[in-house]
Amino acid sequence: AARDADWELPRTLAAVAVAVEPARFAGGSEPPVRFPVGTITENLGEVLCALVPDADAPGRRAQLTRAVRQAGARAGLGTTVAWGDAAISFARARAALALAPACDEPLICASDHSGELLLAAGAVLAADFAAAQLAPLAELSAGSRERMTATLSAWLDEPHVVDVLLNPD
Repeated sequence: AARDADWELPRTLAAVAVAVEPARFAGGSEPPVRFPVGTITENLGEVLCALVPDADAPGRRAQLTRAVRQAGARAGLGTTVAWGDAAISFARARAALALAPACDEPLICASDHSGELLLAAGAVLAADFAAAQLAPLAELSAGSRERMTATLSAWLDEPHVVDVLLNPD
């Protein structure tokens, strides 16, 4: 497909999922967002998928944010991956876009909202993650485990701690 589009495969890329009205991007018309040179786009129903090469280049996120804002759109930015993992980045971009109603940002970056994305992914995944993170407690003596659990519980009870965990910026 890249060869047919005369698109040189980048070493890395990130997917952007943009919420669009189907009428705004139909029949091969220009995408509603002006993406950086080298970006390819495809309309997938009510979501425009853009594959942005070298998404971690200096200033690239600001450039994407500006472009989305100027288009009056909302978008999710997936994680930067090798080109063969573009589908993973797009899945994360779509998940980030689903956070748009709760965010004031025009471009919601998956890497900035990993806590919310994890919790939104499902209770089973969140429980598996928590179990993996708490597994080292099982290696402690009963007394040490009780003290560490009490300390962790007190720490997590502080409202600002959860906010910092979910929104590290």
